Order: sequence, then C-alpha cells, then structure tokens
Amino acid sequence: MLELHNLAIYLGVPLRMAPELLWLPSALLAADLPLGWYEAEAAAGSGGGTYYHCPSLGCVQWEHPAHAHLRGVALFLVEEIKEAARTEAAAAAA
Repeated sequence: MLELHNLAIYLGVPLRMAPELLWLPSALLAADLPLGWYEAEAAAGSGGGTYYHCPSLGCVQWEHPAHAHLRGVALFLVEEIKEAARTEAAAAAA
C-alpha cells in the first residue's frame, strides 16, 4: 500500500480528499508503453538511465509516456474535485 501512496504523491493525487482516484496510481503500476514508443538505455558516459523514444513523433523523453499522461489526467480530475467542493461550500454558505 505504501507504493500506491508514493505513486499517488508522484501523480499529485490527494488520496484523503479523493480516494475515488486510487485507480490512477494503480494504473501507473500496470502502464505499458503506448504503441510506437520504445524504451532504451542511455550510455553510461552520459549519465545512464532509461529513456523513451517515439520515432514517429520525433520525441525523446526521460519520463515514461504513460506516466506523463496519467499525471495530466490526475491534475484534471483533482481540479474537478476541488471545483466541485468549492461550489458545494459556496452553495452551503448561501
């Protein structure tokens, strides 16, 4: 469970406020590379590490592309939940 908690932090998902978003860190654990993406290892002389490459997009990045996508989804959903809470609080105060 600690791993899911750490992944939720990485994604920016406040599990206490939005436990319904627990599926996001779970999806991160099972994320495959999107079609057309390849994983490669950087040369040790350049610092090493895994990077991701999509030749058709001409894109090279250090972050797993599915992880980047899920962070965007998490950001959107958390903002939606916060906005709903603000609207509810304003309605209750009126």
